[in-house]
Amino acid sequence: MEILTSSQISLADRLTIEKIGIPSIVLMENAAISFVEELKKIVHVDDKIAIIVGSGNNGGDGLAIARHLFNSGYKVDIFLTESESKFTKDPLINYNILKSLPVVISSIDDFSPYNFDVIIDAIFGTGLNRALDERYSNIVNIVNNSAKKVIAVDIPSGLSGDSNRIIGVNIKADYTITFFRPKIPHKVFPAKKYCGKVIVKDISIPQTILSDLNPSVFEIDIKNLPLIIKRKLDSHKGDYGHAVIIAGSDGKSGAAIIASKACLRVGAGLLTTIIPESISLAFATSIPEAMSLPIGKNRFLSYEDIDKIYELCSNKSLVAIGPGIGTDENTKKLVKELIKKLETPIILDADGLNCISLSDLKYMSYRAILTPHIGEFSRLTGIDKGEILDKPIEIAKDFSTKHQVVLVLKSANTFIAEPDGNVYIFSGGIPALAKGGSGDCLTGIIAGFVSQKYSLTDAAKLGVCVLGKTAETVSNNLNESSVLATDIINNISGTLNEIRDIQLR
Repeated sequence: MEILTSSQISLADRLTIEKIGIPSIVLMENAAISFVEELKKIVHVDDKIAIIVGSGNNGGDGLAIARHLFNSGYKVDIFLTESESKFTKDPLINYNILKSLPVVISSIDDFSPYNFDVIIDAIFGTGLNRALDERYSNIVNIVNNSAKKVIAVDIPSGLSGDSNRIIGVNIKADYTITFFRPKIPHKVFPAKKYCGKVIVKDISIPQTILSDLNPSVFEIDIKNLPLIIKRKLDSHKGDYGHAVIIAGSDGKSGAAIIASKACLRVGAGLLTTIIPESISLAFATSIPEAMSLPIGKNRFLSYEDIDKIYELCSNKSLVAIGPGIGTDENTKKLVKELIKKLETPIILDADGLNCISLSDLKYMSYRAILTPHIGEFSRLTGIDKGEILDKPIEIAKDFSTKHQVVLVLKSANTFIAEPDGNVYIFSGGIPALAKGGSGDCLTGIIAGFVSQKYSLTDAAKLGVCVLGKTAETVSNNLNESSVLATDIINNISGTLNEIRDIQLR
């Protein structure tokens, strides 16, 4: 599903009004009807509801919502943050209708949250781009401190529709009911955590309008993944690729084992893992399904063995480099030279990323996936972590288009950026993944999909979603603090079955 900015939403509204001929007041009415339809699933008819209304279109939605709730038998009071003289055209129409009904309309100065069970926030919409002033901040603080159920219309007031940043004080909602498509703050942390459960409702904006909006940001969901390729009855292991993973160093055998198990679990036909001699016994006894090439006498992989490594890698389906390899100078030299010499698809993760600099990326155009977390990406690019977290979509898009690589930027959200400028967001935010081994697992999963000839972007999408959804499933059965990477690997099959079942419907 597309994730839109406030300017794209405004354009969608305008095109629907001008090209399709649906009047703005009808769109407002549709928004109110769809909001109330969902609200009835959340609140009880005996709940007393306060609707706090601003003077713009968000407030107009709130006024129309109040009318529909009143007509459905709900107890509704309205609190105006501005006088009626400041209402714009469509909100004023709804306000005048309400004045003809026995609905209590008061100033916000008379609002006391303790008289209500539910508060509906209809103050500001997606167009806000500045911090709230003191008066509105006080209103927000009263709502947030009330401990009442709070439901936002379109977006919690105080958030910007164009950003995931917190720009000032804002409403903390339990639910946000939005329209047509989700917006950036609904899906990207830290703004996401203030939106509660986000529900997207249709208001009769035609789907054909999307092509005029040129969306470039999309949500990854288990329902919209690339098609899982069904295996043919007469296939053999060679049909599903031969992956190579270069991983491990003394004390980090686990990284090599986790990545390798994950790679095979998602379906790679063959796998050879290149490891230092010092961890070969641990590796061989942990994963007999994988082949291995133990190299050298060092506790880490070294440039002196590049010829043997290159010989094995040069004709394989892909090479994944990085889990647990360390950052010894000889290892760095090895990684840099392999990147220059190899022509296969490459996945760079963890220490593999810490072994390179930006200048090395020119050797991997259109054939590499990079999977850094925020810290690794900051080191590679020199961009401050705070700036990355403030503008992850823009920064990821710029990096991918400039260096022509697929970027998988890992944080509470995961952002997949591809060279053509599209960005895909997985907004699961599974706390169970905040643990060592998760990144190694993701590398292996993506490697397994690339091995089976999925495109780099599709492999990244599948990998991120399979990891996140499997972690979510395991978290439902275990305490999320107890989930290990191996638990995730052992349950990948269930997620693949779920994806397959959805795609067969």
